[in-house]
Amino acid sequence: MKNKKQKSNEIQIKWKPSTRVTANPAAAFNFFEKVRAENNGQLNIDYAVEASRDPNSPLHNDLEWDDTKAGHEFRKNQIKYFVRNIEVVRQDVNTPVRAYESIKVEVLNGVTEKVEQKNIFFRTEDILANPSGRAQLLSQAIRDALAFRKRYAALSELAKLINVIDSEILEIEKRLENIV
Repeated sequence: MKNKKQKSNEIQIKWKPSTRVTANPAAAFNFFEKVRAENNGQLNIDYAVEASRDPNSPLHNDLEWDDTKAGHEFRKNQIKYFVRNIEVVRQDVNTPVRAYESIKVEVLNGVTEKVEQKNIFFRTEDILANPSGRAQLLSQAIRDALAFRKRYAALSELAKLINVIDSEILEIEKRLENIV
């Protein structure tokens, strides 16, 4: 897969390296932004699948539409894969960042009429601007760092990095207590 890059204002939109998507990344990003705009800022996966049924949708050709091979749940997983693999690169930072992250939010179940927690994708910059969303993302980052530490603790070459992870996590957890 070619790693296509596309500029959009002061950000650059691209797929992560080795992502198996043929769609233009800027067109996919704009499609996801339209889905968000039509769903109160939430990147609704079911809605994205339905909107992708349109042959003019930028992701239409990347989804499996043969129901003998894939059903709706499979297509939802394909859309989630696309969402997790689109990045933005701000010119002032020049480091790729995931365009969307998933955090838990309370939503009303239309069938049971009960409030339940559900993972929903939002723009990363929107999550970072929201103290609760930022705290959730930071908690996930800490879990990821701890998993990294546990997985690679036997590698003496990473001892310094693991020590930094340990000390930084303690500092971050102290700050998180003040946020939450």
